[in-house]
Amino acid sequence: MVGIVCRAALITWLLALGSISTAALAGRGMRGGLVAFDSDRDKNSEVLLLDVLTGLDLNVSRHRAFDYAPAWSADGRLVFASNREGNYEIYALDLMSGQLENLTHHPANDYLPAWSAGGRLAFVSDRDGGAEIYVLDPEDGAAINVSNHPAGDSSPAWSADGRLAFVSNRSGSLDIYVLDPATGDLTNLTPHPAADFAPAWSADGRLAFVSDRSRNHEVYVLDGKIGEAKNITGHPAADEMPAWLPDGRLSFVSDRDGAAGIYVLDMNTGSVRRVATGSFQRLAWR
Repeated sequence: MVGIVCRAALITWLLALGSISTAALAGRGMRGGLVAFDSDRDKNSEVLLLDVLTGLDLNVSRHRAFDYAPAWSADGRLVFASNREGNYEIYALDLMSGQLENLTHHPANDYLPAWSAGGRLAFVSDRDGGAEIYVLDPEDGAAINVSNHPAGDSSPAWSADGRLAFVSNRSGSLDIYVLDPATGDLTNLTPHPAADFAPAWSADGRLAFVSDRSRNHEVYVLDGKIGEAKNITGHPAADEMPAWLPDGRLSFVSDRDGAAGIYVLDMNTGSVRRVATGSFQRLAWR
């Protein structure tokens, strides 16, 4: 029933946009106009899609459970975490068919999914007692603990070349580490006493993250060549939840104009534009 409702709602939404074709929806994504996000604006956390070109949005999770942390899979499905079966699992939703698949199937809590371009699913789980980063083997479905540390590890994010960034407090403060799954090499990218978190990779290898090193939450971008982190938002308001658009622009959530919304920064010109108003949490562009 949930699948039928989701499909019917999606078709209605696409009709409002003037098309019901998958190609048209994908085309909007290539222009960076489609963003998935989670919000509790309806008094319950749900996953929604927003077309920033028209302002139309659609609740695609539609469940009384807590649904959050959307991400796009390599094959175009929308993945998110939900406790609709009693514990948190990672689900994948096919937007056109409405088919919903539980990808993790474990009595522990699995959440904060991140999907690599090569089709590997990373997520956070407490199945070994504390928060660890796991990667799901696409061949046999086995979940492998890749962070394997008693400290709290969270917020996995894949780079285009297959490296895995995550947040850990193993150094005594929140820092962003990057793991090379092929070699096992682990590097602390942000060795700073301030809290650094919410990593997001661009297609060309730049790492955006949030830090309170300026005494409020700002978005920084790490230059991979020289290792320098630059504050790119520089505003007294809290700027959070960085996410890269397909065209290389960088979005973030802020209330700098007095109300929460999504802002998009052109990295070439430095111009910042508000593209949506409302309550937004984790962003995932397509």
